[in-house]
Amino acid sequence: GRSLTAYCGWYVTRVLDLKSSRGQAFAVLSGGTHHLRTPVAKQHDQPFEVIPDDTWLPSWRRSEVRQEPVTLVGQLCTP
Repeated sequence: GRSLTAYCGWYVTRVLDLKSSRGQAFAVLSGGTHHLRTPVAKQHDQPFEVIPDDTWLPSWRRSEVRQEPVTLVGQLCTP
């Protein structure tokens, strides 16, 4: 299924957290290495689009990253 949709569909996931390490921004996605590995293994960028969601239930301030590159990683921080 993932192999088929990788070429003709969308992989939709949630951003769980935004982190910064050594001056680089990382978006931790609800997914893992098995979802993000194919593009890396084939040495190409996986295009993506951020779809805004105004729903924010936690009581703490919502993190954001603007105007800088972000590396997409899985829950185990595997890019």
